[in-house]
Amino acid sequence: MPIDFSFLQNVAPQPEEKPVEKPGTGMVNVAVRVDADCYMQCDGEYVDIQMKAGQVTKTELPTGQHLLEFMSTENPNVKVDKMVDFPESGKNYLVVVNELKA
Repeated sequence: MPIDFSFLQNVAPQPEEKPVEKPGTGMVNVAVRVDADCYMQCDGEYVDIQMKAGQVTKTELPTGQHLLEFMSTENPNVKVDKMVDFPESGKNYLVVVNELKA
């Protein structure tokens, strides 16, 4: 008479499932390079960093789609809008702005 080992499937460790993350619930690392000194807004709120021309500035932003606005400190009439999408938390993203220099 064969031995039934099917009960072992219920007690064996199961592979862990990766939790599904909803957009906007995590943070991403964003590196920003601009061609002129400026300030940045994300969805209408100021990000508390001043960006220098030619330097890479790092910050954290929430996952999801955002409108990034860059306002030149030298010429307040110059503003650049960028639509960005950061789909996965914990990842690194790069945003390059070359339209500020007048």
